[in-house]
Amino acid sequence: MCSPRFPLRSLRIPLGSLREPQNQKHMKKLSLFTLLGWIIFACSSPSHDLLITNVNVIDIVTGEVLLNRTVAIDGDEITAIYTKTIKPQAGTEVVDVTGKYLIPGLWDMHVHNNWNYEDTNDLLVANGIVGAREMWGDMKIRRKMDEERASGKPIIDIYSAGVLTDGAPKIWPSSAEVTTPEEAEALVRCQVAQGADFIKVYSRLDSACFFTIGKTAIELGVPFSGHVPDSVSIIDALAAGMLTSEHLYGLQELGYSELELKEVDSLFEVGNRIEALQKGLKFFDSSAMKEKLQKLDLSKHWFSPTMVTLRGVRSMQDSVFTSDPRISYLPNYMTEDWKPRRTMGSQRMMPSLELMQQLYQNDFQILTNLIESKAQIIAGTDYPNPWAFPGFSMHDELEIYVQAGMTPLQALQTATLNPAKVMKNDRIGSVEKGKLASLVLLNSNPLDDINAIREIESVVLRGKVFDRIALDEMLQEAKNKAALPSLMEWFQTVQDMPKELMALENKLDSMSTKYHLSGLEFLINYVGYNLLGENALDQAMEIFALNTRMHPHSQNVWDSYAESFLMQGDTVNAIQYYQKALDMYPCNHVIEKRLLALKP
Repeated sequence: MCSPRFPLRSLRIPLGSLREPQNQKHMKKLSLFTLLGWIIFACSSPSHDLLITNVNVIDIVTGEVLLNRTVAIDGDEITAIYTKTIKPQAGTEVVDVTGKYLIPGLWDMHVHNNWNYEDTNDLLVANGIVGAREMWGDMKIRRKMDEERASGKPIIDIYSAGVLTDGAPKIWPSSAEVTTPEEAEALVRCQVAQGADFIKVYSRLDSACFFTIGKTAIELGVPFSGHVPDSVSIIDALAAGMLTSEHLYGLQELGYSELELKEVDSLFEVGNRIEALQKGLKFFDSSAMKEKLQKLDLSKHWFSPTMVTLRGVRSMQDSVFTSDPRISYLPNYMTEDWKPRRTMGSQRMMPSLELMQQLYQNDFQILTNLIESKAQIIAGTDYPNPWAFPGFSMHDELEIYVQAGMTPLQALQTATLNPAKVMKNDRIGSVEKGKLASLVLLNSNPLDDINAIREIESVVLRGKVFDRIALDEMLQEAKNKAALPSLMEWFQTVQDMPKELMALENKLDSMSTKYHLSGLEFLINYVGYNLLGENALDQAMEIFALNTRMHPHSQNVWDSYAESFLMQGDTVNAIQYYQKALDMYPCNHVIEKRLLALKP
């Protein structure tokens, strides 16, 4: 029986009502209808799009388990959390999850997702990852993902850096390189204007460029994060306002004396890498590191350890990792670089497995020191680096944090509450009214055992429920796609590659069921440049033009198309297409310099 609650003032009788009304019968009917209306209004259940009933909600802030709640969702938002049973209205979707546990969706705070999201997105969702911090952004790809998300596709949310910003000589060919403070400032301003959420700094920046990047980013109201450069100490990086640092870089040196640090650095400078690593292990003093940490103001800085990648890189010769069955979910192009020879150079220069394991134990000790020092930590995996599996490895990362001394609640916070703080996003991070309805439903309590996050019953992504059947279908589809032969295997069977590529434009759908088409853009470019080298200019131009039709949003293909004109002496068309490429992403200073050199 409903017990409607009326405001007390609604039951007060105005003095004027004590007089007999002229039409008493009419007034009695009106009062009766009014009272019935109040009762109906008070007794009716509110209408919602989705009700998750009988669920145990994990309060991610306090660690309290709120038993037997009903979570109401409308659109992409949590609109209420009820302690009582709510009668569903017509059209309301009801999911009864008696005995299950609800946590906020997880965020992976260090990923390289841009160039592989079509192969990894479903793996992320199926493992409870609802958002990621992209550490090497491409605004064109980000806009494409935004469009797909807006169309209803289950694309995770992205918080993105601009282009990776390095010093000279840059480590990665497609990253940006700055050598003066003026270049550094201009690049930051350009990236922010293009929509970057933060600036990613890298290892070879000199100190002047690093500090200029930091100053400019702070002036523009965006964070700067990434590698602590070789030229800057972790102490100076924190003082400059660096928001997050990755991979524990710069922390090892806190365990050295000044003389020991100089000795290790000198060994690296002369190329004696293995001896430098051995000396570093010998010199490292954990107590000295903790003592220095206690003297630092860590309140405005966050560490992203990426332990699964540190462990993976240190374990590339370990069959325990190289036989991991989760590799079946990833296409060959993602795992080819996991082989030691490709990643670390020749086998002769590869440190022994014993030394690599010692290095990982040292990494683990540094993580333990951070936890004991109450440093602020965010969880990131750095996939697809060696043995960092999209989605799956976030569970591994949190398990490592617990092994290093965190409580399960603290570990969960590194992938939920803490990311919300870092990104200043008050719509995520907890299960509360007004928050984004991106959630993970677990079969058991993760506060008892962090490995409960591996046993996912359902994922809610912006209000849409993906049950266990749907998640398993995502995983199976990813595995089926990963098993397809690569384009390189097709390449080796073709006699007349230019002819086959030209025909491919009209049969992509049928090809996609037989081969994994990732890397098609680069294969077409490869063939085009080979034809240029053979002086088959007309064919080369056709191939480059084909690539612009098949990948019209790629700056790289328009840049190559422009270069093909330039190689034939056609500066007019070269300028036209270099400009088109630059318009796609004005922060590419390499193309900008080419244009300046060509224009009269």
